[in-house]
Amino acid sequence: MDNHTRKLLGLTDKHLFFDEEWLIEKEYKGVQAQFIKGRLDDSPSHCEHCGSIRIIRNGSYTTRTQMLKVKEKLTILELKRTRFLCHDCGRTFSAKTDLV
Repeated sequence: MDNHTRKLLGLTDKHLFFDEEWLIEKEYKGVQAQFIKGRLDDSPSHCEHCGSIRIIRNGSYTTRTQMLKVKEKLTILELKRTRFLCHDCGRTFSAKTDLV
């Protein structure tokens, strides 16, 4: 995805990454929809719960966020987010973005 398309869609976070095939059209809940597939890959410096710097990557999960329609079609932002585990408090948290 080029920078102009990112600005147009409002996806300007520097931690968002998109593959070559970032736009997929498929049926979703009985309606034709456009899926924008990406990855949110942020590396926080500390635990958001206790402030410890002893954190590790702990897998990932996918979120779906409905965006404004594009070309009168339902548009879904599908992001794979990194999950982190804190060694001190044992809690998990995920990569964050202000955009969604």
